[in-house]
Amino acid sequence: MIGKLRQFNDIRKNPKLAPRELEAFQLRKLRALFAHAYESVPYYRSLFRSAGISPKDIRSLADLRHIPTSNKDDLRRAGLEAVLAQGSDPDSLTAIRTSGTTGTPFTFYLAPDELKARGLIEFRDLVEIGFRPWDRLVVLGPNPPIKKSPHQRLGLFRTERIAPILPIEEQIRRLKALKPTILWAYPAALRALLESIDGPLSTLCQPRALVTSAEMFQPSPKDGGDDLGLDLKHFNFYGCMESGRIAWECPAHQGLHVCADNVILEVEPLATGPIDGNPAIGEAVITTLNTRTMPFIRYRLGDLCQYLDKPCSCGRSFPLIAPPIGRTYDLIRMPSGRVLSPYGVLYFLREFKKLRRYRITQVDFGRFLIELVVQEGATSEDFTALEARLRTFFAEPIALELRPVPAIETHGTKFKVFVSKLPRNGETAAKPEEGSASA
Repeated sequence: MIGKLRQFNDIRKNPKLAPRELEAFQLRKLRALFAHAYESVPYYRSLFRSAGISPKDIRSLADLRHIPTSNKDDLRRAGLEAVLAQGSDPDSLTAIRTSGTTGTPFTFYLAPDELKARGLIEFRDLVEIGFRPWDRLVVLGPNPPIKKSPHQRLGLFRTERIAPILPIEEQIRRLKALKPTILWAYPAALRALLESIDGPLSTLCQPRALVTSAEMFQPSPKDGGDDLGLDLKHFNFYGCMESGRIAWECPAHQGLHVCADNVILEVEPLATGPIDGNPAIGEAVITTLNTRTMPFIRYRLGDLCQYLDKPCSCGRSFPLIAPPIGRTYDLIRMPSGRVLSPYGVLYFLREFKKLRRYRITQVDFGRFLIELVVQEGATSEDFTALEARLRTFFAEPIALELRPVPAIETHGTKFKVFVSKLPRNGETAAKPEEGSASA
């Protein structure tokens, strides 16, 4: 516990490092990471050699750009033995399966010290926005098991989770009972909840701060007022399963601070040309600085980001980015009028271990198509079991087609894993064209 406190105190100092100190800090970590990957990770050793690069060639942060980029498919094709550091025992590691919001689930591994460092950085960023010992943080989103830390067992920095796969009524009951002072919500889950109640969020709970992540959230007009009914502070966080926290919004609200002690974030120009005439917008490419077991070096996320060429008035030296241009999930609208979060469907699909890629299309109010790219060995029993679980989630009669396909076409940098064909005005959706992928 004392060692953890010391590590946390060091982490808290990092956002106040002078720019030159921060650059030196990153370069020191990058060179150590590069040397380790070259020596111990076959995939990266082969990649570096193919580019004619060795550890001695990394003399500055700019030299990172000489290394070819990789993506999820590259690492998956290479195989676990090639991307895992030699000498690592998978049985002693924590396996983490990504949420699959890009339609391609992916499993990677973390050692206990890497998990601890990730948790401390996450905790640091929450403290920076005002998370205090007497607060209760409630997370409406992914529902991994929580291992209570000593301070949480003492009632300090209490954290609870509400899974979006629970019935909306149960989510509402738990939110009322827990009375969060800080609410962290995935926007699709929050919007589904808000559309299921009479009145704003303040009728359920009255947090003083709202943290959103995974996609952008903007409160929308509702019954002449707003969805929240609260004068609260809203913070946008940005991250991914592979790296943990990438950026967070401080109380100055002038952009998102990149967690420069956790990742190096590059913004790569798009081959398709500028978006809206803005050449500063590009694809996010990350290098994780605190991961040795299964490093991610120049790893393409597919998200669209933009660096802001200005310091923050808060005085922190971590650079700023604009809120990422990510996917904005549509909501599932059922024939009965119920509104569901697509995260509930993603939860069940993620548990289908032979699944490689998927896309969900709501063709009409009572009609859904789920395209599935599966590994060899998937049986009809696998599909039958998956369909039964999904029908339990939808909980009303629908036409549900599970369609195995050899591949799913991607348009642009990243595609929506959930696509709604319903028009915005809520009227009956037009039928898709015959022969289309969503028919």
